[in-house]
Amino acid sequence: MQKITLQKSSGKKRGHLPFFLFFVVMLLFAGCSKSPEGHKAEIERRGVNFSNEAFFKAVSEGDRELVGSFIKAGIDVNAKEDDGRTALLIAAENGDSGMAALIAVNGADMNARDVDGYTALMYAAYRGNMELADFLLKHGADVQAKDKDGWTASRFALMQGKTDVAEFLKKHEAGKR
Repeated sequence: MQKITLQKSSGKKRGHLPFFLFFVVMLLFAGCSKSPEGHKAEIERRGVNFSNEAFFKAVSEGDRELVGSFIKAGIDVNAKEDDGRTALLIAAENGDSGMAALIAVNGADMNARDVDGYTALMYAAYRGNMELADFLLKHGADVQAKDKDGWTASRFALMQGKTDVAEFLKKHEAGKR
């Protein structure tokens, strides 16, 4: 998995969070009857090792069914890669609102940071993903968090020309003062 560095170029990708939240709930209910050991066995029957690396790969590839199985099997959703990225950061970096929601509602740290100090909210802002930014804020993301260079999510949005997201985040920042 290759980590991107937040750059000052444009690109637009928006998710469909309400649909994905419905999908997340359905995935959770579908697997409620199995024990964590049963989910681990199901993962391994698919030829996938129960490991953080395999979990991160499933997140990166957008395999919600497999990620749901990992979660039900008891994977630590806040585990970190060598570069400090958690599953939530990977999903946000990829602009995958549905995956981010699946991970978030299962105990992800909304303010986890990678080695550069980037948060999921910063990635959502960079991508101009208003729905994800709103979701993250409603679930405890810190709108005033700064990366190692002192940049906030609203600054990333503004530098990408995502003025609607930047204004939205600025309103939340003002409300925190």
